[in-house]
Amino acid sequence: MSISISGSGGITGATTSYSFDQSVSIGGTLTYEDVTNIDSVGVITARDGLDTPTDLVLRTGGTEQARIDSSGNVLIGGTLPASPNITLNADGTAVYKNAVSVDRATTDNSFGLMILGNSNNSAGAASFVFKGDKCLIGTDVNVASEAGANITLNANGSASFVNQVTTNTAFIADSLTDSVTGQRGQIYINPKASANIFVFDDYATGSKATKFNVARDGSVTFAGYGVFGSWATSTDDVNSVINFAGGAVSIVRTSGTAPSSGVFSVYTGPRSSSSNKTIDFTAGGSATFAGALSKGSGSFKIDHPLPTKTETHHLVHSFIEGPQADLIYSGMVTLVAGRAEINLDTAARMTEGTFLLLNTNLRRFVSNEGGWTAVKSTITGNILTVEAQDNTCTDEVFWTVIGERKDQHMIDTEWTDENGRVITEPLKS
Repeated sequence: MSISISGSGGITGATTSYSFDQSVSIGGTLTYEDVTNIDSVGVITARDGLDTPTDLVLRTGGTEQARIDSSGNVLIGGTLPASPNITLNADGTAVYKNAVSVDRATTDNSFGLMILGNSNNSAGAASFVFKGDKCLIGTDVNVASEAGANITLNANGSASFVNQVTTNTAFIADSLTDSVTGQRGQIYINPKASANIFVFDDYATGSKATKFNVARDGSVTFAGYGVFGSWATSTDDVNSVINFAGGAVSIVRTSGTAPSSGVFSVYTGPRSSSSNKTIDFTAGGSATFAGALSKGSGSFKIDHPLPTKTETHHLVHSFIEGPQADLIYSGMVTLVAGRAEINLDTAARMTEGTFLLLNTNLRRFVSNEGGWTAVKSTITGNILTVEAQDNTCTDEVFWTVIGERKDQHMIDTEWTDENGRVITEPLKS
């Protein structure tokens, strides 16, 4: 074996192995031109870095595990270099082929993962913070106090938003203004053409049973009953069911203890004044109106009274109409010594004096139904007197009195004139 050192500091010798039992220091460059592996028992230290003409490849057991390519990108795991599991790009971006799992177990459950999205995070702030069972999102979120979190996503599926929530069809904001009415609100939903707004029951399981539907024309459909406010616990409790225009119109339940019972009343003003109550509805379908009721036509419609038709037919009769608000009183009376007196309050089961306060423009008709004796009638106050031509007559007589309403309601209502008479040809509004 021979080793020679030339004047330029090179080492030349035969192509054989050399073994040194002492340290060897090389001040220049150690060049291997025909060596593919470096076998070191200890640590290989590169003081000024590693410089390779192509990609830097790291292998274990002959299998490539990581690579730094010539562009500075780091490829880790997977099938390299074609399909890495992780790619850390030189421009600062990263690509993960599979899910990213972060296990940051801390005794105070403070946070598991922070993603910094701006340069103002020296005080421990971040753009995304996964903390315990929630995710905090903001431009400058403080990890400890959670200040600056504009969106909070909770593990139970709930979410809270500090500012307006906007999609291409919906807005949820602290203050929105309707461009037509000028009224302010907090939720605005604008479904696409021919689309409705639905609330489903258990949509994820595929049942998709619609519970609430708002159509584009403004109509609303409930699958069940809608509760606004709360049901009363006592018969005299007054609870708001629906309010319109800030309480200018309201529907309330004034009695009953369940949705299927009680009376519902409509008020056109504060409920503290009974004069503002305009309509009462009962659970049985009855209604009471404080004002006038106008209609194109009207009738009663009942189950047919004949047992053979009760299950198959209704019975319908029309209302009797007229150009004035007439009241009809009628009955039968038997003459005694050719005479009879009828107290119209008593005959109509009214308190004495009511007839005269209620009626004006009185008309009367009598007809002898028991014989041929002529009869006539007169009215004095609330007493109808029937007399026969023969003062011994004991025939049965049919009588009718028609009066026109003159009570205060007829004077005050909008469909009559100042005298309380029906305006039969009102102008169209």
